[in-house]
Amino acid sequence: MKRAPFAQRAQRIAEGMAEFSQRVIDARRHFLARQTQAFAIYQQTVIEALADMETALALYLRETDRQQALAEAAAQNRKSVDLAVQQFKSGYAGLLDLLVAQRDELEADASLATSETLLRKNLVHIYAAAGGGW
Repeated sequence: MKRAPFAQRAQRIAEGMAEFSQRVIDARRHFLARQTQAFAIYQQTVIEALADMETALALYLRETDRQQALAEAAAQNRKSVDLAVQQFKSGYAGLLDLLVAQRDELEADASLATSETLLRKNLVHIYAAAGGGW
């Protein structure tokens, strides 16, 4: 008669082991699913960071080219003002010509200053995209 309680105990232990094994398997599946999800989120974050860096670098390079052109235009406008001043002093040009040349010089300088500001902002965007933490 002692075998019956032992068999029942063995049966309960076997059921408990099966349930425990199933829980371990379920926990492993859950862990693997969360790990896969975390990796997908990480990949998306890296892709977004690379896209941000590419955009920031493109904007910076484009503004660098623009700033060079604006600097050349500002230098030409300075020469134009010098020439207009000489012509005005010698009587070959009127006051309006001098004022227009000076206005053009100021506009070119203002555009150059705006470009320099954008260039610095784009540089900050590059640092931020690289993980600068701003």
